[in-house]
Amino acid sequence: MAINIIVSGKSILETDAEAVYVGFFQTDEKDLKELKEFAKNVSKCIPSQVIAKVKELIAAKKFEGKKKQIYPVYLSDKKLVVAVGLGKKEEYNSYVFRQVVSCVSKNARDRKVKSYAFFLDNNWVRMNFEATAQAFGESTLLSLYKFDKLKTKDKNGNGSGNGILQTAELLIEDKKNIDPGKKAILVAQQIAECINHARDLINLPPNIATPKYIANEAKELVKKYKLKFTVLGRKEIEKNNLNLIKAVSSGSNEEAQFVILEYNGSNKAPICLVGKGITYDSGGLNLKPYVGSSASMRNMKSDMAGAASMIAVIEIAARLRLSAHIIALMPLCENMPDGKSYRCDDVIKAYNGINVEITNTDAEGRLVLADALAYAQKYKPACLIDAATLTGAASVAVGYMGACVMGSKEIVEKLKFASKDTDERIWELPLWEEYAELLDSKIGDLKNSNESSGPGTIMGGIFLKNFVEKTPWAHIDIAATATTEKDVHYTESGATGFGIRLLVEFVKKYR
Repeated sequence: MAINIIVSGKSILETDAEAVYVGFFQTDEKDLKELKEFAKNVSKCIPSQVIAKVKELIAAKKFEGKKKQIYPVYLSDKKLVVAVGLGKKEEYNSYVFRQVVSCVSKNARDRKVKSYAFFLDNNWVRMNFEATAQAFGESTLLSLYKFDKLKTKDKNGNGSGNGILQTAELLIEDKKNIDPGKKAILVAQQIAECINHARDLINLPPNIATPKYIANEAKELVKKYKLKFTVLGRKEIEKNNLNLIKAVSSGSNEEAQFVILEYNGSNKAPICLVGKGITYDSGGLNLKPYVGSSASMRNMKSDMAGAASMIAVIEIAARLRLSAHIIALMPLCENMPDGKSYRCDDVIKAYNGINVEITNTDAEGRLVLADALAYAQKYKPACLIDAATLTGAASVAVGYMGACVMGSKEIVEKLKFASKDTDERIWELPLWEEYAELLDSKIGDLKNSNESSGPGTIMGGIFLKNFVEKTPWAHIDIAATATTEKDVHYTESGATGFGIRLLVEFVKKYR
């Protein structure tokens, strides 16, 4: 069961929470002036005895206020105050705030308390108050997620990861912000629930999360919200000349599913979102190694993270009743080796009529996306955005702290604004036309992969550009951010749900 988050105007000493977390900016114990004026630089709502204790810790070099540093300050047997480092004041921003909140929630869980409070100093608000409260709620709930649905024992919080933790209390200075804070927390809870459901889908093993399983999960939303659901199976995919999707799925016993989910909260032209949905990627006949390279077969169950993300965006839009018209298209299939598999050297006619020469069956994601992007044109979209775990090269380009984005300037710029508001980092890569020559085919119109060395992530974007016509479009490569093997902010290991908040924010503000 997820924890309950409440917003309160109680003081640090009034709250009944077992532990109260209070943030402090980094202070240099060698700077006597800075240490002397320490009390002047913190909120007047922080009790003097807490300030005195923290000042002692700084002088003793036990606590400096470095980012995410935590040190307990015991005021009595019944009142535990925990000092939390916010880092350098000049470097503090909403991104740091989210990191600190995540660190606090995990620390409270590990302390095995049933309740904790977090004091929100007005000086920490870098966005508006509602956005800060929402960030608190999102970061708390996302950081406590744990996938344990398949464990038969030692479950930790029924998938919430919070153990015995039941309540998080947000203490605010100005009581007029209580009601806006409660509304913001409610929004955060709805967003986090949808993201954590998407994380469940990504974390599920491929023998469970098959194309039909994911399609049924999308269909379940129709019962809860006023959504339109369409699914094309093997026969419909063939009938509609979605030949690239058909080719990729040809080696699998699992039937491909092309799911279209529509939320219509506006009479405007739709925003079409396309999510790659390879529920397991073995590489096909260009078989991946088991381990030992960035192209490893291990954890390729997560190659459908783009599709899971689009399901979440639609659900969030429906729950928040956003004024938007969104159509999510999700080509779901496996890429497996078999006597019926598509091969290198095959030439396959895409939905839009382009003949694609196959040079690498492990560059399958762009193939199913290409058919889906071309198919989306029938809805006359205002814009197109695809998200996909497309290239291992994305991790080389920007590492695991952000995603690569490329496409039409108008859409990319709007995504950058959404990125700032959600703290989901993206970095633009160019689609230089000179690189397009690397995909020239001698026997068809286009190769699906360049055979010589080249900018791998950019090449994926250049390939997809051939299937969007003149529609404003952006491609987001989430290969490095969709999952993680280490503790990164509000996730420990497994699926992150990266990009969902980014796209929701984009949809909310798109005009």
